[in-house]
Amino acid sequence: MTTMISVRKIFIKTGKTINWFIPPNIQAQKELYHKARILVTIHLFILCASVAMVGIALFMPVGSAIPTCVGVVGISVSLFVFRKWGNFSLSGNMLTLIPILGLTPIVQSSGGIYSDNLLWLYLCPLIAFLFTSKRWRIFWVLIVVAFHVYLLILELNAEVSFRQYLFHDPYYYFNSYLLLFAVMLGVVYIFRVGQDSSIEELQKQRNLLLKQKEEIQQQTNKLKLQEQKLKEMNKGLEQFAYVASHDLKEPLRTIGSFIQLIEKELQKNGNTHTNEYINFVTDGVDRMNAMISNLLNDIQNTKKDHSEVDLNNVILLVMNNLSASVKERGAKISCDNLPSVEGNSTTYIQLFQNLISNSLKFQKTDVPPHIRIINTGVNGHYHIKVSDNGVGIPKDYLPNVFDLYNRGEIKESHSGHGIGLFTCKEIVHRYGGDISVDSTVNKGTVFTIKLPKARVVDS
Repeated sequence: MTTMISVRKIFIKTGKTINWFIPPNIQAQKELYHKARILVTIHLFILCASVAMVGIALFMPVGSAIPTCVGVVGISVSLFVFRKWGNFSLSGNMLTLIPILGLTPIVQSSGGIYSDNLLWLYLCPLIAFLFTSKRWRIFWVLIVVAFHVYLLILELNAEVSFRQYLFHDPYYYFNSYLLLFAVMLGVVYIFRVGQDSSIEELQKQRNLLLKQKEEIQQQTNKLKLQEQKLKEMNKGLEQFAYVASHDLKEPLRTIGSFIQLIEKELQKNGNTHTNEYINFVTDGVDRMNAMISNLLNDIQNTKKDHSEVDLNNVILLVMNNLSASVKERGAKISCDNLPSVEGNSTTYIQLFQNLISNSLKFQKTDVPPHIRIINTGVNGHYHIKVSDNGVGIPKDYLPNVFDLYNRGEIKESHSGHGIGLFTCKEIVHRYGGDISVDSTVNKGTVFTIKLPKARVVDS
């Protein structure tokens, strides 16, 4: 177990050593990072082998240590060049040149064409095949083959016939090494082609991902810009609504004052019917004033007026507000017993008044409106339905019926911009609920309000 841990630590330290020689910009690119690790590993292997050969040459009388010392220095320089610039072609050429310079005198001094060191010399162009361009690969192959031919020429005897050359030792060694080199060259070439194809494909995928990332970033920036514009528009609308609501209170106050004066004058005359009408006007002014005050409080968020609201009282107030329209159209309104919910009474008045007035507006010709308000509870929610017998809504326009300024063919025969239904949706969503619609042309429309029995009200 201890041995396994020690081996694991060695691998970790070796990996960190290799990474130190790889520039950070190459480490960030997976397709080049593995190639860089191979290059650095070859550097370190040759460096260690050169150091070992220097030690052998110093302590054993087998030859000069100068070539291997030059190799140690050259490989070290090549490593730091790659660390500095991360240039595969430059470091690959240096990694090919330095061993060739170091091995050439060793081959000549250790047997020439019979030297086993020729195998190491033939490995040098294979390094170029992995990391340099096609031109440099051909160049280094020609250099090594030319040196091999030179060694063959040195060993050949001019008096030996060509037939004898076939079985002569130099020729045999030349062919053997050359064939072995061709096999190794083919294997490395196949590896290089596969590596290049993989890197090219990875780079394509990387460029595609970068392009997609850029497009997503552009879309994100556009969305942020639109969000900022929307916030600015909402802020402007809030300011406008506040100013408009605030300014509306003054003429209402003036109307209320004059109504009171007229009421005092009429009391002197004792006109009962006129006093009754004046009371209706006064009551309407008071309700409008209260609605504007609630709207101001809601806009300013200075008063969280959320309390228990009896929806039965809300419907009574709505029917009172719409009494003139109900009487004019001969409408019939029936209502179940409704629950009490938490919220703001003004917003619930807006909700049901918009729905009922919508049903009154879209009545069928010569057919009195019949509006029913039905209360059902489903799965811990209140389901309140407002149904009518009006003209209905075409099915193609049902998905957009709550959208602002999008009312389909209905707007051709009736005025309005869909603000009422849009407001209904906003109110219900604010209270954690949902609103839906189902309609059949010439049969009627049913709006279903879904409100949770236990919920948190947004302020």
